[in-house]
Amino acid sequence: MDLGAAFKTIPSDMPRILLSHNPDVAEHVAHDDGTRVDFQISGHTHGGQIVLPGIYDPTTKVSQYGSKFSRGYVQGKRHPVFVSKGIARLNHLRLFALPDVACITLTRAT
Repeated sequence: MDLGAAFKTIPSDMPRILLSHNPDVAEHVAHDDGTRVDFQISGHTHGGQIVLPGIYDPTTKVSQYGSKFSRGYVQGKRHPVFVSKGIARLNHLRLFALPDVACITLTRAT
């Protein structure tokens, strides 16, 4: 991932939204003028897909940050992240991790 190249032609005062499959990226982004991210949208963990509350959370296997990025709105190291559980399922099975499709409304700060 080369955010410096991706954002090279973007004015520094323009909001920057990063779409990254893996939410762990939020912990590795530098926060200088060339690589600043204001908001990230990710998937990858799918809310665990098969979760046994208090017993088993598979997101700890797919993220090096445990269940931090399993779903929903999360604060990354330097910017906020929204992780969608999505609609995918492994072998047509989801348990205690209902699928979701999120609608995010962005508004201008005043």
